[in-house]
Amino acid sequence: MGLPAPIFSNTLARRIFILFLVCALVPFGGISIFAYRHVTTQLAEQSSERLRQSAKTHSLSIYERLLSLEADLGMLVSLVEMGIPLQEALTHAELDDRILTRFSRLAVITEGRKPEVLVGSETNVPAGPSLTPSVLLHLRRPGTWLTTSRPSSSWEREITLFRIIQTEGLAHQLLAGTVQTDFLWGQEQGSLLNGQISVVVLDEASRVLFSTLSDPTEVLRQVAPVLANSHSSKAEIGMDGERFLIAHWSLFTKPRFHTQSWTVLLLESRKLVLAPVASFRAVFPFAVLATFWVVLLLSIRAIRHRMAPLELLKAATRHIAEERFNWRVDVRSGDEFEDLAHSFNEMAERLQGQFSALATRAEIDRAILSSLNAQDVASTVVSRASELFACEVVMLALFYRKQPTEAQLVFRSLSSGHGIAERDISFEAQDLEQLRKHPEYAWLGRDNSHLPPALSIVSNAASEAIAFPVLLGERLAAVLAFSGDGCSSFNQNRIASARQMADQLAVALANAELVEELHQLNLGTIEAFARAVDAKSPWTAGHSERVTVLALGIGENLGLDPSELDSLHRGALLHDIGKLGVSASILDKAADLTVDEWQSIKAHSAIGVRILEPIPAFHDILTTVGQHHERYDGSGYPDHLVGDAIDIKARILSVADVYDAMTSHRPYRQGLHEESVVDLIVKDSGKKYDPDVIQAFVRVVTSQQGAFSERHEDSAQQVSLETEEGAPS
Repeated sequence: MGLPAPIFSNTLARRIFILFLVCALVPFGGISIFAYRHVTTQLAEQSSERLRQSAKTHSLSIYERLLSLEADLGMLVSLVEMGIPLQEALTHAELDDRILTRFSRLAVITEGRKPEVLVGSETNVPAGPSLTPSVLLHLRRPGTWLTTSRPSSSWEREITLFRIIQTEGLAHQLLAGTVQTDFLWGQEQGSLLNGQISVVVLDEASRVLFSTLSDPTEVLRQVAPVLANSHSSKAEIGMDGERFLIAHWSLFTKPRFHTQSWTVLLLESRKLVLAPVASFRAVFPFAVLATFWVVLLLSIRAIRHRMAPLELLKAATRHIAEERFNWRVDVRSGDEFEDLAHSFNEMAERLQGQFSALATRAEIDRAILSSLNAQDVASTVVSRASELFACEVVMLALFYRKQPTEAQLVFRSLSSGHGIAERDISFEAQDLEQLRKHPEYAWLGRDNSHLPPALSIVSNAASEAIAFPVLLGERLAAVLAFSGDGCSSFNQNRIASARQMADQLAVALANAELVEELHQLNLGTIEAFARAVDAKSPWTAGHSERVTVLALGIGENLGLDPSELDSLHRGALLHDIGKLGVSASILDKAADLTVDEWQSIKAHSAIGVRILEPIPAFHDILTTVGQHHERYDGSGYPDHLVGDAIDIKARILSVADVYDAMTSHRPYRQGLHEESVVDLIVKDSGKKYDPDVIQAFVRVVTSQQGAFSERHEDSAQQVSLETEEGAPS
């Protein structure tokens, strides 16, 4: 294995490097960083305070201009109230120039009349405002009322000042002056602030009265929490990837102008504020980088020499964590790392063996506990146990229940090179007694114990074997045994594992026997039902069982799977159970049946389905029972099904049923000869019967009766098949 890279990927290398780095860079870097942060913080705080003072100054400047505008309107109102017409008052020496530069529009608004424009454009002149009692009271003090409105083409709002003209005999007259925004916000001779500071003026509803920003939407969104905090007038926000210092100052306009308070908001780029320290910040990383490279070059040689083995071991542990236990590490450093690598390789080898054993044991456990077939369980145990316990020979003897000394031996011998083999063996009584006396395990052929010949025939060279009896109650059901090379190393751990396997094998064998007993009980019950049906008439005795044997032969010949054969087996036994609902007098009648009697006979298929329907275990045979009198060409009953619409098991059963009925004696006729019946049935192949089923039927009957020549044309018995099928079968 080569040297892993990069060299600083492991923790120890980084720690050594960091130690050098700390000693060299911390004093220099720490002081530099502290100085930089201190200067930056101080500069930011000073800028924030300066910005706050600027906000206060700008707010007071705006308020002073409002007062100046109020004074101009007040002087006009005073001149009018003294009897001077408004047009003459506008030319007053003190007002002439100021009015035109400070107001974009002057108008007189009289209740119920169209506004009279004195200065400015006459287009888009708003109607007179709605005067609430509080506004009237404020105007009559006298006071000035300030309102704002937003033009459709701008973020900013128009600001209008109102003064009441109190003249006897006239309705309320208001002098309305729309303010020149450049004058109010200090823009007529350039901004009052430097170009680095942006200004936004808001009312209490956060509506923009004035903004030097083209789109203040993002500012409004971020500044809302700041304005809600009345205890702080300084903060920071982010906008367009840049940080801004913000400061605000509240302008209380309500007492003087009967309107909502205003907030003057100033923003200044933090980047511009910290520009003085930018050069230091630009140089500082290069100084740190130069120091870093010096330290790196001094330390890398020692680190590379010592860290390579550690990297190899670290990579190997990852492979072990990923369950690649065949991974080995090669270190030749001549120090403790080499000893550690040797120990690691030994550990990996042991883990490989242990995990392999666990996987094999788990597979054996699954096979033992999931299968209900004793033969499958035995094959799996022998196959995997030979890998797990590394013995030359693994044997499993399964005792026959009816012959306790006889057993089927399933074994595997590694030295023979063959797979799993089977043979029948016999045990002597003393061998069985010896196994019963040692229910946990027994060393056979050791300490004066006897090695049964039945277990030594597999490996003639074996002088001893360790056996694990499998008991079901008091009965010896099986013996799991190991012999040959490798068995002498059986320690307590391996004995415990083998004993556990034998116990699980006992559970599996008990389950298999229980399932077999239940299956036999089920078949026995079904056969009892079938005999009860056949016993109703002396003419049908044994009919159901004979039909079942023939149907199973046809099904096997057609290649039905085991589950279908089992269903066919049960369906054939119970196919005539519906005859329990047919009168015995009809079944045994020797004369021709009447129409009603024939309908009663035909109803037995449906009756059989109704009898079996409540039993869930018989649901899979309902179709077979209900359709066994259907015919391939649709001439059968009860539903006149055609072709493949008839269940394959019912098609098989219909042939077997007709064959047995026609070859058996009935009260109205003698049974026909088997060969004649076969001829008659074969003639209706493809008509009343499935051709594939007929071919299988002929093969089965031929094998049972012996080959016979084809006699379809000159059959001695020309009995109408339809007549025979009309009889109860």
